[in-house]
Amino acid sequence: HGSHSDSHFMLLQMGMGSGLGGHGHPPDDKEVAVAFVRMIVCLLILEFALLKYRKDAYNRTVWGLFGAHVVGFMGSDAFGTMQEAFPWNQSVGAAGFVAVLCGVYFAVLLYFVGRFRANYLIPTNPEGEVEVSEEEEHAYHHYEHQCVHSENEFVAFCVGLLITQTARFAICGYLPGAHGVQLNPHKTQIEYLGMFSVLSGLTIFAIAAGKVAVENFAGAAAEKLARVFDLITCIMASAMAWGLLYWIKWIFWYKTQGAGLAGSGNVMFGQLCMAILASWIGLGFTVGVEYTKGKITTSALAYGLTQFNVGLFMVIGFTWETCFLTAMYDMVDDSVTYAHSTTAEKAWARAKVSGGLCILLLPAWSRYIFPKSILADTHVHSEHEGEGHGHGHGHDHGHGEHGGEEPGADAGGHEAGKAPPDAPEVALGTASPPHAS
Repeated sequence: HGSHSDSHFMLLQMGMGSGLGGHGHPPDDKEVAVAFVRMIVCLLILEFALLKYRKDAYNRTVWGLFGAHVVGFMGSDAFGTMQEAFPWNQSVGAAGFVAVLCGVYFAVLLYFVGRFRANYLIPTNPEGEVEVSEEEEHAYHHYEHQCVHSENEFVAFCVGLLITQTARFAICGYLPGAHGVQLNPHKTQIEYLGMFSVLSGLTIFAIAAGKVAVENFAGAAAEKLARVFDLITCIMASAMAWGLLYWIKWIFWYKTQGAGLAGSGNVMFGQLCMAILASWIGLGFTVGVEYTKGKITTSALAYGLTQFNVGLFMVIGFTWETCFLTAMYDMVDDSVTYAHSTTAEKAWARAKVSGGLCILLLPAWSRYIFPKSILADTHVHSEHEGEGHGHGHGHDHGHGEHGGEEPGADAGGHEAGKAPPDAPEVALGTASPPHAS
């Protein structure tokens, strides 16, 4: 599971270029429309790639990992932009409705995508019996696992952010911007956000128990219900991660009175301090969680701890991602070189910086982290087959535990994750006022 989380952390850094940054003003209809078109295009590319490489375990896993993060970022940007636009930014109920709408949208979409996979990729006779070889059916189940986990991941990214933003709306009385410097001078509100994050983390274990209980029953209905529980668990892990991210930012600037640890109020240095502190504390917790998992035998608790660990690694990834984004926007938006450049020219410059970062990180990830993720998947899948679980869609696989090796293929696997970057934080004085969130 550690390999899965490491892979997720690295992909968050490499996926930073898919975030768009803060709007600086309430987004208009054009911005919302563009964000949705971008999300739909990326989603279609992901589903097509998974379909194309359904019998190629290595490429299928790579596309599943990267694609889920990109679609998650784009989906969070699309629905997050909508949530910050009029009239959805006028009340807690309206902002919460966007979260519900996002869940319904993806539920309907994934229902039809799942129906397509079930009805057209495996031929059956009128009696419903499979008319393909056992090897082809085996490969299909690996492909189905990858699709399910990739879909769960990007949906969790989106809905988790929207739930957190709705909670922050209820706490603050207005919708804080998802991007920019996160300032809050009210101690009570900071404590409420911390409580929301803790409650989200505890909810993971309650839902995990329900998922494991459902898996004790056979049949298609139980299998579908188990996926629902799995998806909700992923969403709560994402909500916990987003809540902790904003809580860290609020508490950091509150405790330092907006001056940061160095007392200068430099945003970049503040981001670096937060990332380092979150890394050490988060890694300490994850080591403790993994140690605890090795001592327990309850499958529901083990699954809950796996999802909890995923949320912790998301927080670490988000804090470092914010550092890179802040540096990138300092290099471009606050640079004299691009002072008179158009929006498109600045966007292209940021894309080049993001591409350069990917070039630096990809070799290390592909050489040291990704192969371990595949081996972890293979080990987990072999264990479950030995227990007689077969290829069901969620028998204690967690948020990124599935797959394995297909006959004649290299290996397959996946891990968890989710949500767009906490965009550029350019200066302490630029936090959006209530009317501009």
